[in-house]
Amino acid sequence: SRIYNQKEGIDEGITPLGWTVLHELLAQDNGRRILIDTKHMSVKARREYYQMLDSHNRLTRTDRIPIVCSHTGVNGFKTMKASKKKKDKLRKMKKSDFHNWAINISDEEIEIIAGTRGLIGLMVDKGILASRVRLEKVSEFEDPDLIKEAMLELIAQNIFQIVSAVGGKQGWDVIAIGTDFDGSITHLDPYYEASKLPNLQKDLVSFLERRRYAESFWYGYEPEEMVRKVMQTNALDFLARHYV
Repeated sequence: SRIYNQKEGIDEGITPLGWTVLHELLAQDNGRRILIDTKHMSVKARREYYQMLDSHNRLTRTDRIPIVCSHTGVNGFKTMKASKKKKDKLRKMKKSDFHNWAINISDEEIEIIAGTRGLIGLMVDKGILASRVRLEKVSEFEDPDLIKEAMLELIAQNIFQIVSAVGGKQGWDVIAIGTDFDGSITHLDPYYEASKLPNLQKDLVSFLERRRYAESFWYGYEPEEMVRKVMQTNALDFLARHYV
């Protein structure tokens, strides 16, 4: 069925009809603005959308539109161009700890999103947070405590890649959790449903305190503050800015 065919238009840019829909959704003369989620856009479409928003935000400083990527991971590449240099095949991941396919976001994109005071929702999905090679190593663990520690390191590594890419304390303002629990995911083993998110919050705090993980990127925050921003306050602050 054509309705379920995802190959048509894949990796292409935004179509004329797409631009019409985007402008109608973002307009404010036909109802409240509906922000666009970039998650399932191709790299080419994302770049085109970022360029359009950059022009808008430069011209209308009092009506800046933020970029939202609701559920994703980082790919570890510096640029969007590097994200697409190799095709998204399993062998692409052999030398990466991250899931480095182009569906995830590069450092360049992280900077762009942060520059709009946007929001990046990290998935609670080990298949998106880590490469297949990394996960194969983790799959050898049998001790539940070692597995939990490995899962915490996966999400911490993605969090700190974002902070590093932004390059300052403001990096802590852009990160949220976008679980994708309503999708088909390979969840972080101990955190398999929404009721386990308080455990994830508590365990992340403990992980950072014990390991002093990437402490040079804490920028004066304590672990409890950093994790609270990621798990709660950043998303609430974003909602207050744009939906109240």
